[in-house]
Amino acid sequence: MKSTINFITFIFASMATLMSCTGKSAEASFMDVLNESTVLQAMGRSEASLDGVSRPLSMLCMEGNYVIADDNSQQLLHVFSSDGAKVLHALPKGHGENEALGVHQMQQLDEHTFCIYDLWSRKLFKMAIDSACHVSETKAMEDFMSLSMVGDTAFGICMETDCRYKLHDLRNDSVSRFGSYQDYRLSPHAGKILLQGNIITNPRTRRFAFFSFYGIVWQFGNMETHKLDTPVMVAMPEYKNESADKLTFDVNTHIGFLSVTGSGDYVFALYSGKRIKDALADKGSVTVANTIIQYDWNGNIIQAYSISDNTTQIAYDDDNDRLILLSEDIDGYYIWYAEV
Repeated sequence: MKSTINFITFIFASMATLMSCTGKSAEASFMDVLNESTVLQAMGRSEASLDGVSRPLSMLCMEGNYVIADDNSQQLLHVFSSDGAKVLHALPKGHGENEALGVHQMQQLDEHTFCIYDLWSRKLFKMAIDSACHVSETKAMEDFMSLSMVGDTAFGICMETDCRYKLHDLRNDSVSRFGSYQDYRLSPHAGKILLQGNIITNPRTRRFAFFSFYGIVWQFGNMETHKLDTPVMVAMPEYKNESADKLTFDVNTHIGFLSVTGSGDYVFALYSGKRIKDALADKGSVTVANTIIQYDWNGNIIQAYSISDNTTQIAYDDDNDRLILLSEDIDGYYIWYAEV
């Protein structure tokens, strides 16, 4: 991407909000949800010792293992058994065919395999949960800022073209694009830089959800029919144009959603809400949050939960039907779980 992102002060003059059916602004309705949050009660804590984890980027829970991506290590993946008996380090950082530069997103594909999307090398790695956690397949991907796999179809946010979303059937290489940045009142150039975030899909219903890293923005829709729900813009990223190809974030921009996971019925989003200037002033708080918001797949907010310890990643454990959290206290990172 040619454009550069910096954090500097500027007040965005036309922050967009949507009106809810009650007449309240999206911001007021969202704050009501946060004010009515309940404390997330722990069911238990994993015995896994997370030695070596220093800068977690993503997390999965599958087959009794916790898979944690970490960009501060020459091995980008740490695999811990839930009983603490096994530790495995995999996926060397580098430029080789089976090496990655970083981990942007992870997703479980089936009982034994998961995939990793590396934005920097634009590769999709298919990996097996086994004694070596080996790479079974590598595929080059184009025009994806973030993506989610549904069978043999990749769906995600466009990085280069001016449409918002891309659907790529890997079996026959057919591609469709849809969605406009006009829905966010942004030009495609600005939208592709400002509206970065995570995509999550529901394979059963073909519904998807997008949650922004910067600003407090989300959108639900149907990847198959291309029908998009109206995006909810509680607080748009604040910015200014420095030049024709350079946008700069204002430090008053909110940090939005750091991690997203889901079950067949619900979506869970780890929400920060800090302004960039406050997060930078409190070192270490840029990538942590203390609130989880639960949605149904129609985009309705069900509940907000507060968390006492700083949390960096969340994942859903389908085998045990519970939410897994990666949090940090004075002794370091630990994993715990809760029913929601």
